[in-house]
Amino acid sequence: KAPSIPYREFVETEVRFNMLWRTHPDVAEKLLEESQQDVLHRYHYYEQLANLPWDDTGATQTPRRKLVTEVKQQSETKKQEQPHD
Repeated sequence: KAPSIPYREFVETEVRFNMLWRTHPDVAEKLLEESQQDVLHRYHYYEQLANLPWDDTGATQTPRRKLVTEVKQQSETKKQEQPHD
């Protein structure tokens, strides 16, 4: 979900940032601009991640877990291929 308010509106409700504006207004403005850009960048990054195709076949498993799964599958396949006595 996109940010619902500009970062400035959020910051204006925070006492800690109001103190910074009173004591160092130039620094506060610079930090506010950088933070707003960071918020937008992070949102666009998450938006891109959300739009990536998802592979639900186990490709997201760790290499060790993937190897264990493959070995188990191979073992089961061999058991099924062996003639039953």
